Amino acid sequence: MRTKTLWMAIGVVVAALVLIGGVVLVRQVTTDTVAGTSSGEDSHAHIDPLAPQGAEPQDVARNAMSMLFSWKPAQDSSSWDAMNRAQTAGLLTGQLAQAAATAPTPAPQPPKEWDAWARSGDTVTAAATILDGTKVSGNTAIAPIQIKQIVLHPGGQSTPYKTQIADVTLERGSDGTWLASTYKIRSAR
Repeated sequence: MRTKTLWMAIGVVVAALVLIGGVVLVRQVTTDTVAGTSSGEDSHAHIDPLAPQGAEPQDVARNAMSMLFSWKPAQDSSSWDAMNRAQTAGLLTGQLAQAAATAPTPAPQPPKEWDAWARSGDTVTAAATILDGTKVSGNTAIAPIQIKQIVLHPGGQSTPYKTQIADVTLERGSDGTWLASTYKIRSAR
């Protein structure tokens, strides 16, 4: 049973790393194309997979929660830095955007493992999965999202950390773009 769990955790980590690599590649290609440094002949517009424009509310919720719960303890002073990254990516509005705009004083209390992660050079990555049951009512949507956090160690090993289910509230702006405004953790283990 432990072997199966280990392989499942490795599979999740590999999937997360492939996703992150794809995002980095798409962002690099998009940046090169916009800056005029692309050497390719393709004149088609490149789409940022994290951009909320044209995305369904549950996709925006998934991207926002993945960013909010992915931490770099050796670089971040607290989990607020992840929230600020999600705001910079243009995924937040309302209460979340307000909370992300200015670093709070004092900073949020980090998990007890934070200092050990920072010393070890570990990162915490979050894989967010859309669950069934997104409800849309006018310009408001509530999307249930499962968030699995995994600690990635510099040597290539990984350790499962926490799994949570959050109900993410999104608001649709006048341009039709959905943005995450609040979330509530429904369960954690």
